[in-house]
Amino acid sequence: MSCNDEFFFKRSDPFVWPLWLYDADPTLDLPPDDPARGITIDDSVSFECQINDQYGNFIATMQYEPYADQVLDKGWFVIENSEPTDDWPIGLAVTDVKVIIDGVHKHSINFEFEIQGVQTP
Repeated sequence: MSCNDEFFFKRSDPFVWPLWLYDADPTLDLPPDDPARGITIDDSVSFECQINDQYGNFIATMQYEPYADQVLDKGWFVIENSEPTDDWPIGLAVTDVKVIIDGVHKHSINFEFEIQGVQTP
């Protein structure tokens, strides 16, 4: 799975984060960023995602939405939060994304990002 390495989030904005689920098998005869490595997100694939602050305190549970065209955008999905983010704590946060395929936990990865405060009143 991959994401932007320089991610920050401004508190009070909607949280929407695109991610790419791909086959990282090093024996594949494909470059690491080749779109053909994408794993089609169908009814057999689901995700669980939670955000905690740097101390492990719960911030939010996220929902996921696969990109509609899994042929053109194979493996792409967004995690998003439907609740207000006004009270999210400023500072480092960690998102844990768990991949479940056919009901079996296959992969989990953490991404760190910074929650920034609103500067303009």
